[in-house]
Amino acid sequence: MEYKWREKEQDIINALKKEKMILLKGPRQAGKTTLLLHIKNIKGGTYYTLDDPSTLQLFENNPEDLINDKLIYIDEIQNSLIAGRILRYIYDHIKNVKLIVSGSGAFDKKIGLTAYLVGRLKEINLLPLSFREFVKWNMPKYVDIYEKYHNQVLELIKNGKEFEKLPKLNKLETLLKEYIKFGGYPSVVLLSNQDKELILKRIAYQSVERDIVYFFELKEKNKIINFIKELSFFAGKMLEVSKMGVDYKTSMKYLSILEESFIIKLLPSFHKNPLKEIRKAKKLYFYDLGFREAFTEIDVGHVLENFVFRQLLPEYYWRDKKGNEVNFLLNNIPIEVKTRGSIKQGFFEFLHKYEVERAFVFHYKWEFKKEKRGKTHIYYIPAFYL
Repeated sequence: MEYKWREKEQDIINALKKEKMILLKGPRQAGKTTLLLHIKNIKGGTYYTLDDPSTLQLFENNPEDLINDKLIYIDEIQNSLIAGRILRYIYDHIKNVKLIVSGSGAFDKKIGLTAYLVGRLKEINLLPLSFREFVKWNMPKYVDIYEKYHNQVLELIKNGKEFEKLPKLNKLETLLKEYIKFGGYPSVVLLSNQDKELILKRIAYQSVERDIVYFFELKEKNKIINFIKELSFFAGKMLEVSKMGVDYKTSMKYLSILEESFIIKLLPSFHKNPLKEIRKAKKLYFYDLGFREAFTEIDVGHVLENFVFRQLLPEYYWRDKKGNEVNFLLNNIPIEVKTRGSIKQGFFEFLHKYEVERAFVFHYKWEFKKEKRGKTHIYYIPAFYL
């Protein structure tokens, strides 16, 4: 596949300047191999994939024979159950070599690679395309103006740096609908819409089969597929494990694998007491909305919150004993997503209780405005610029 710009490219290049080994992780078909080969074209080095049986055998039995360059790329590291031990040996005993390794799915849960490499590893997660990447791939004519206002929105969230306006770009509205429906898997994004649905389903189901059913030897393919279908209805909601159609132990097993496979995120509720935070219910989000689409039909109104989650990757949501709730907390800044009707009272309860400096409401329309409630500046921002 022809390389197109990825946000994590610069993270990898920066990490090459450091001593630690680089581990590139993410779901299958997120573009890891394409990114590795692009870095190789820039920085040089030798590339290996453990999908090749002879290379896998050499890696496990005579790893020194693979180290023929100062920069070595080892792809599909999940194929070796003893990769952690071997990589530690290379790192500790073979000098003047930099390793970049990559793996798909929840491989670390099975092979325990990172446990062998404590203090030796820089982990970088590569997810399917963010909306920023999606826009740059699909709207080159307007990239500069999108980037300008996208960066201003992020600066406003992070540092409170204000700006005057957000121009209306109708193309962004079209792209957001497409992104929400088909997601950001690179091989899907580059297709015409008539081919997207078929390839998306193929990627999603193959990911479940290869990285979950086969890799973890579950022997229950239909059960976990039905489990994912049930999960799709909980996106943006508090997960009720009792309604998942399997026993509690199996549910927790599946959820753990799916989360470590970068398919879902179980977002915890913020609490000053970490023990109470663990006990409270978690909200469910998908890292890629196209993956969810492959298992159910969705519409814009119900998934805008999941879209905002994917772009900002917040740490928490907030909910008190009375049921008041804020969708997200990002560095303790409250963020609400509005699709219809008025803003829920829980958002204003949070502002009253914590008196934060700024808060944000993202919505599916072009209105950009600011108002003040008590000590808090509330910014209403079109989600198209995330």
